[in-house]
Amino acid sequence: MGGGEETLFWSDNWVGCPLKRIFERLSSLALNKEASMAEMRGE
Repeated sequence: MGGGEETLFWSDNWVGCPLKRIFERLSSLALNKEASMAEMRGE
């Protein structure tokens, strides 16, 4: 995962499967569905 600049929070498989599959309803409410890990941490 590194610094998270290249890892997509909702779409990439960084916890076993994409978070958008685990939390479908929550991810549908996300304003930025292509946010990186770094963006979600506020970096």
